[in-house]
Amino acid sequence: MDLFLTSSGFFNSSWRTLDTHVQVSEDTATAQQLSAGDTLWILTAHANWSRVVADSVQKGVAVVVLAALPDAAEMNQALNSGALCYCPAVADERTIQAVKVAASQDSIWVPAVYLRQMTGAVARLFGGNPKKSRYEQLGLTAREAGVVTLLIDGLSNQDIAARLFITERTVKEHLTNIFKKLDVKDRLQLALLVLKS
Repeated sequence: MDLFLTSSGFFNSSWRTLDTHVQVSEDTATAQQLSAGDTLWILTAHANWSRVVADSVQKGVAVVVLAALPDAAEMNQALNSGALCYCPAVADERTIQAVKVAASQDSIWVPAVYLRQMTGAVARLFGGNPKKSRYEQLGLTAREAGVVTLLIDGLSNQDIAARLFITERTVKEHLTNIFKKLDVKDRLQLALLVLKS
């Protein structure tokens, strides 16, 4: 089940596009009925949203935090409370579907601009990009290593494509292959795996 905890009558029609049973409520007490395998989508307009997130995570519920006006501090609070995903409350159908997939796979989903910032922060924490031998140790080709290096620097797929003189579609294909090869689910996991020695 997908439970959307909304506020002041807010509703996004994209929520109904999920292929699961969808319930919409304004009462945070309805989150108590959720159990492992369910997904809670909660608006940050609720005064105690981070407490509801933490309580739900304790029960094994996947949590998506929906923000009216996304910002980095609120995103950090959401992730620190245990949420897997943080997205705009007005997200379109495609984004809602992508977030649902990420949540169901225990992956992190945040807006691209924040993901690039997080990846760059991880790189700085680990002292920058790894040596060539690390890429070889992981079995990455020279082109894959180039894509990962730019990803770790916080570049978008479009920027990576421009730097490497390839199409954005080719960048996506490289990333899909790299994710499979290294058994990671997202860009952040990839950065952490490559950067740890």
